[in-house]
Amino acid sequence: MAEDKIDYWHNTALPDVGLSLLNVNKFEFDRHVHLDYHIGVVTSGCQQYLHRGSKYSLSEGMISTFNP
Repeated sequence: MAEDKIDYWHNTALPDVGLSLLNVNKFEFDRHVHLDYHIGVVTSGCQQYLHRGSKYSLSEGMISTFNP
């Protein structure tokens, strides 16, 4: 099983956009907020999250968006 890995970077063509790539298995973030917009794409596996008391599940090919 591959080790969990999270990479962050900026592309000079998009200086105000932060990019990240997560390759994780059974990883769980602590409860937190976002101070900027986030767009995510599930390329394999699934993602689950809790927002305002409701649980959401995303599968491969789905897109998630988060407001600040």
